[in-house]
Amino acid sequence: MEDVDRTRLRQHRVFFVQTVDVLYLFSSLLQDDVLTDDDCEFIRSQGRTRVEKAEIFLDMLALKGPTAFFSLCRALKPRYGFLLQRFGLTPEELHRLEGESSFCGDSRAVSR
Repeated sequence: MEDVDRTRLRQHRVFFVQTVDVLYLFSSLLQDDVLTDDDCEFIRSQGRTRVEKAEIFLDMLALKGPTAFFSLCRALKPRYGFLLQRFGLTPEELHRLEGESSFCGDSRAVSR
């Protein structure tokens, strides 16, 4: 993850962990190869509360590749789009998000 993106997440960490149910983000981040199945299982098993899961998630995400933050923003957009403004995304970054489509949502929406 780029330093500027790490800083964005650090500046809004408390609000993020109090607001976001990270389990909702897993499908999109798995699809984008940001998280692995093992990562998701680790977060589920180690975090006892929703806030603890979010803390573990953010710590793990910070170690992921340079596209991790953008994938996170795409995953957040449908349910937590208001966070994108908090992160201070530039107009170009917001436009890039508008042009990208990625599955974001509850894994129950996928038929197998």
